[in-house]
Amino acid sequence: NDGNIVNNGELGGGTVNLTGKNIENNDLISAAGDLSLKAENKVENKSEKAIFAGGKLSISGKEILNNKNSELLGSNIELTADKVRNEVGTIKAFNDITIKTNKFENIGEVKDLDKYESYYETWDEKIIEAGQIDDWKRIGGDYSKNKGEKAKKAHVGDYIRGKQKMPMKKLLKK
Repeated sequence: NDGNIVNNGELGGGTVNLTGKNIENNDLISAAGDLSLKAENKVENKSEKAIFAGGKLSISGKEILNNKNSELLGSNIELTADKVRNEVGTIKAFNDITIKTNKFENIGEVKDLDKYESYYETWDEKIIEAGQIDDWKRIGGDYSKNKGEKAKKAHVGDYIRGKQKMPMKKLLKK
């Protein structure tokens, strides 16, 4: 072929060394001992696939891409590339992980955001829901239109902070 290594099955052994122009894992690459992947350009671990070393896992190239739900696993891991991108994948070592790169992108994923309610709690323990913030009225009208009228208009933040401090002032007077 053109120097590319494409793994579409299970590839494994005691010690494994792969060198090529590009390395693409579409299943499992494993070694009981050390595992070395060296690419001239890119090493890509496709979604939901694994690269595992019982010993040291070394991966090098211009770019290392670990896709969604894929795993890079080893006793020790060393990644060396101009760019390393872990896109909702796992990089996990029993001991040390060393990443040598100019650009590291470790992208996570947040699920079920609609199951949580957002709110703010003031320092005096009043709960304000996110939707209520837009409903706050500015005392003295729209402050942004009246910046020069200091005597007539009050900044809403000063007013709200004053209201929030009132319970504390009452406690201090007791």
